[in-house]
Amino acid sequence: EIASCGNTYLQSGGQFKLPITILGAGGTAPDQALGAEHSQPFHAYIMGVPGLKIVTAASPEAAYGITKSCIRDDGPCFLI
Repeated sequence: EIASCGNTYLQSGGQFKLPITILGAGGTAPDQALGAEHSQPFHAYIMGVPGLKIVTAASPEAAYGITKSCIRDDGPCFLI
């Protein structure tokens, strides 16, 4: 569960390593709309999870670098 991994990592002060990277669809631009789910952005649900890093990229090059950083991180990351 996403909430459990974020909370565990935060409350343990990083003692429990939880190297989890989750890739999710998202975006607000017209070409990134997700049909019927366009008004239910997933990042709104996960923003309240303490200890979870939520990142997004502005370009393909940035996405590549951020993805590598998330994979190398010891905590849970969510890449939108």
